[in-house]
Amino acid sequence: MGLSAGILNTIGDTALVQLSRVADGFPGHLLAKLEGLNPTGSTEDRSAVAAVDELLRRGELVAGTTLVAETGSADFAASLTQVCRSRRLELVCVVSPAVESAVGGLLRAYGARVEVPDGAAADEPAREAFARDLAKRIGGYWPGLHSELLRAESDRRAAREILEHSDGPLDLVICDADSPAVLRGCADQIRSLGLATELVAVHLVDDEDAQMPADPGVEGVRHRLRIDRTTAARACRRLVEREAILAGPRSGAALAAFEQLADELAPDAKVVLLFPDKGHRHLDTIYS
Repeated sequence: MGLSAGILNTIGDTALVQLSRVADGFPGHLLAKLEGLNPTGSTEDRSAVAAVDELLRRGELVAGTTLVAETGSADFAASLTQVCRSRRLELVCVVSPAVESAVGGLLRAYGARVEVPDGAAADEPAREAFARDLAKRIGGYWPGLHSELLRAESDRRAAREILEHSDGPLDLVICDADSPAVLRGCADQIRSLGLATELVAVHLVDDEDAQMPADPGVEGVRHRLRIDRTTAARACRRLVEREAILAGPRSGAALAAFEQLADELAPDAKVVLLFPDKGHRHLDTIYS
């Protein structure tokens, strides 16, 4: 990589690497898209910069206005704070207690104001209502559900990179269901190019959660798999032991999903796993 004009210009075009040790007995080719190499450590950097820049382009967010954003994702909160700091925007981040615990210090280091609503703080509608009311009180801008639409369009470059850099046809792409735009982007590319590549969506769920989460609604997904956090954590530890990749839980879930499907694949199959996060925020849980 050559000289970049600022930190945000380093987002994307992440490495695609071969996993040669973790897939015991698999004779095919197993590749991983390392989205944890984005500046704040996740694929959400793509979403955050695209969303903020689109709001600026449309004139809905202007210099001197405070952006009030609600998110239940620690990764997206971290990404958004870096983008706002780089674009010289003030940010108020309305988050759950879990997100505050995970990245509250990081958000404040970037200069964001962090708000955790009282009461039903873990409830998304309650946080959205709090953010909307707060924006009115301080004269800030709250994009509301519009921000989700912007994020939905922003990860498609990752899908193009996966398909363009994999050195030949792919048999299977395994993607995090919490990255629906990457799923959509892969499905769109597969259809437009007439490829036979199959697409699998992986849901990371709490150990006690027996239900399949909501369908991400992406046409072209072969099927969906549930991976509990304990299984994902074990897969993360195998990754660091065998491949020296310090991955986050969503990445571990992708590997665990592959392991469930490996016996169904052709001996010469080529598979790409999207690793959307890295493990630096999980040292005291997964890696302790």
